[in-house]
Amino acid sequence: MASHLAVLFTRCRLALGETQVGLGAKLGVARRTSQRWAAQGVPTYHLPKLAALVYPRDAKLAAEVAAAAGTTLERLGLVASTPVAPPAAPAAPPTPPTAMVDAVVCAAADALNVLPRDARPGVYAAFARAAEIGTSIEFVTRVLAANLKGQPAGAGDKKKT
Repeated sequence: MASHLAVLFTRCRLALGETQVGLGAKLGVARRTSQRWAAQGVPTYHLPKLAALVYPRDAKLAAEVAAAAGTTLERLGLVASTPVAPPAAPAAPPTPPTAMVDAVVCAAADALNVLPRDARPGVYAAFARAAEIGTSIEFVTRVLAANLKGQPAGAGDKKKT
């Protein structure tokens, strides 16, 4: 009658789809040694490596192998002993300081030769409308730059073919 460890070796071999010699090679032993293990059982000091080989294919069988070695899959480092928390959601980008908005308002006021308090309602109206219609700042600046150079509106948007 075959020993429990011989049966375990055969079950692992079948789970991995290996021959006795193939499994022995994966465990780093000679052909004759793997044949002996199939008949008499695997020495317990080889069981952790056997569990690691089997784990990707059959976790339940790997747990049996680990138990036969007097350990667990967790202690062998094959599975986490505590549930792993899902990765945290990426942090929202920081809110830009209000000084950046003031810099935009001051640039508009300077271009209009007015005080920033007089330019603020117009700048707000322009940005609010752009956001409302889903237009990016880059698109607005590209079209306005083209208009300032005397090109018709939208001329810079057409791709040359």
